[in-house]
Amino acid sequence: MEEPKKSFVNRLSWLVAKNSHRVLTYSQQGKRYYADFVKVPPHKIVVSHNVMNTDYWLSQADADNAKDSFVVLYVGALISSKRVAELVEAFAMVREYHEAKLIIVGDGPEKKRIEKQISSLNLDSDVELAGHVSEDIQVYFNRGTILVLPGLGGMVISQAMCFGLPVICTCLL
Repeated sequence: MEEPKKSFVNRLSWLVAKNSHRVLTYSQQGKRYYADFVKVPPHKIVVSHNVMNTDYWLSQADADNAKDSFVVLYVGALISSKRVAELVEAFAMVREYHEAKLIIVGDGPEKKRIEKQISSLNLDSDVELAGHVSEDIQVYFNRGTILVLPGLGGMVISQAMCFGLPVICTCLL
């Protein structure tokens, strides 16, 4: 794991974590980060794996939803560690040979860069930027054929599986 850049937010996080009674993280990777880089004693770090109510999401799946076309779905923040720009680049290659749509659900600092990339690759009619969606996210999962996460992912993997979507993701450890 590479040491993160020392931004103001990272310094503030370090100060808070260092002076906390306990640090809560949802993965072993997070625990290693706090132990290795922030120097929080391991006994102060609690790992609470990210979980969700799968019964709720299973009830939202539309089993009768006939797919009109092949829809690649991405759900997550538009930040560099999620590698959405790489997904757009790969999708452009797929589009050279197959009919498909790409739906990107999320928002973040990489949005303008991704919009420019979509235009420069002439993908405007094939890519939908849905923006941040906090309610009715099931609409997008029901439209998707497959979920692709080229970077870091989390609960969205379990959500997609509740909708019967296969998931392609990378493991960046």
